[in-house]
Amino acid sequence: MALPYDLDESGLVLSSGARLKVSSGAYVNFESGGQFQIVGTAVLANAAELNSLDDINTSWPTLLTAIGGPTYTIGGEAANIINVAAQLKDVKGVNFAARRCVTVFLSDDEQADGITATAPDALAIGTNGTIIVEHVTDKFMTIMTDVLGRFDINITYAAGAKTWYLCVVYGSVPFPSAAITFA
Repeated sequence: MALPYDLDESGLVLSSGARLKVSSGAYVNFESGGQFQIVGTAVLANAAELNSLDDINTSWPTLLTAIGGPTYTIGGEAANIINVAAQLKDVKGVNFAARRCVTVFLSDDEQADGITATAPDALAIGTNGTIIVEHVTDKFMTIMTDVLGRFDINITYAAGAKTWYLCVVYGSVPFPSAAITFA
């Protein structure tokens, strides 16, 4: 009977279909065509994807930043109201197709350095999503998206010129929108 492995100058060579038993009792399988399996489940990630979370403390914000956060659509001002829509994305940059709760706040600057000093006259859900709780009225809240990972808010401001940035927080990383400017 032939053994499912061989030794050559590069090291251990496993035959197609061979299993490598790990001391914990788990198995690592090597299939024909280069498919790698762990306990019978195909591993579809490439080496970079497998290694992307090696240092979770720095990789999580880095991974989120690489995605670019949610997609924002900022409407035009009409009757002192601007609608801002947000579509949440998963770690692959694909639109969420499920409800998610996110922290949202208005900031005075594009770096999302903090909650705005000046609240708008009103801030309310437009068509999609639900405000679960307002931590600071019209400035800082938790929003639950609709079943497609979307929400939109209507910002009302009648006191003249003002610019804000809507910031959605994923994990601990705030993602500011483009400028929301009232004339």
